[in-house]
Amino acid sequence: MGSPSQPSPEPRLPAPGPEPRTPQPDDGERLPPSQPDGLEAIRAALVKERQLRKAAEGKLARLQQRMSDDKKAHVEAIKSAGLRAAAAEFRAAAAGKLADPAAALQVLDLSCFVGDEGEVDSVRLAAMVDKLAAALRPAPRADEVR
Repeated sequence: MGSPSQPSPEPRLPAPGPEPRTPQPDDGERLPPSQPDGLEAIRAALVKERQLRKAAEGKLARLQQRMSDDKKAHVEAIKSAGLRAAAAEFRAAAAGKLADPAAALQVLDLSCFVGDEGEVDSVRLAAMVDKLAAALRPAPRADEVR
């Protein structure tokens, strides 16, 4: 402990750090002018930003519409391919069971046998052909029953 004749040491303070830096125009950052025309510059920048945003939103809407149209065309192509496959399966299942499978295809809607991904429900399609064949069999004539 110090004697009264010796001065007490001063408390140590942390070394001063670098002064906080204020952005300067040459740093690449823009400071709003303190003059009244600075407000006009900000308004002009805002108007330009709004125009760019509206243009970007319009472009986005066009791209989304095009993607939607492409997706619809893709789904239609898949369903069309599925209908062709269902018609081929119908012809194969109807061979020997129906007199004219092509005529039956002209009046039948096979879309209920085609899934969203174009897959054909072959089991249900074959069951329908069997029911159709049974319904179209000529009834036995009275003279043939004996």
